[in-house]
Amino acid sequence: MFSACDLYQVPATEYQRLTVTPETTDESAPAYSAEAFKAAVFQRLFAINVPAKSKESVQGLISKLQNVLEGITLQNAGGMFDDCMVDTFCLVGQYQKDVVISGSRELLGDMVVTLKSMPTEVSVNALAIKILADLSKNYPAEDYGFLLAETGLKISSSSGAVVTLHIATTSENLELLSDTEKAPPNALPLEQLENSLRLIDESSWFSANASSTNIKGLVRLLADLRERIPTLNVLKDPAIDLLAHFCATATADGTILPIEIAFRRFLELVGTGTLLRDSWPATDIFPSGDVDTATKMTITMQISELLCQLSMGQFKAALAV
Repeated sequence: MFSACDLYQVPATEYQRLTVTPETTDESAPAYSAEAFKAAVFQRLFAINVPAKSKESVQGLISKLQNVLEGITLQNAGGMFDDCMVDTFCLVGQYQKDVVISGSRELLGDMVVTLKSMPTEVSVNALAIKILADLSKNYPAEDYGFLLAETGLKISSSSGAVVTLHIATTSENLELLSDTEKAPPNALPLEQLENSLRLIDESSWFSANASSTNIKGLVRLLADLRERIPTLNVLKDPAIDLLAHFCATATADGTILPIEIAFRRFLELVGTGTLLRDSWPATDIFPSGDVDTATKMTITMQISELLCQLSMGQFKAALAV
């Protein structure tokens, strides 16, 4: 997790006076108002709230899948279904973290299914057919479909909800798969299986460290900003979680900052070039090192421009209000 730095070791009540302002301002622009900015932030949070129908569709499909997978686990134990052996399953991603926003991902949920049997294309396909059969049998009011994708099994319902079942496996199987001579020829890629396990770690970290209302609100704002600024697509969900946690919690007295101040802190952190460094925190945000300097420069300039506009009381670009 992020370490602390001197710039942010100030009480929440003192932070406002340290914010960055442009050297020159448009005299016709309205002066920055903390109250107006706070109102704009909460107006945007309300605007990106997920429609109840979408949330109910996804949560309904998740609940059905949990019941079906529980049944398959029991059938595995009783010897009634052994084409694919399920070890554990859990909810991960935006619905587990409760940070989903309206837009292109509002109907998408994620779960991780860990298999005791070797995760091959054949066994995963058998699991998909079994899940669909049990869904149709137990919940006939809807139609269901599945797609075997690179990220796992995508289970869809006629309500429009799609839940991706990310396939993982036990440590013993991972050890066997790491040996190319012992791995079955049709086994799922090792990287895919490890990524699925990483989703569990990320969700566990979020539950333990970032479950406060203010941090969740900031995650939603940053995810919304990413939706509106394509360059920010390089900030994956774990990066946004880490940034939101740091911007809201790195204070001298441990106080969690209000959402509006934490959001402005994010703009300052990125807009002043922090992500251009080859050290912390850029190494946490881009751990794989696959984001080039030109992209980081573009992000820095775009966020810096948003920060300047915000300092002049212009909130539309940053908050779309």
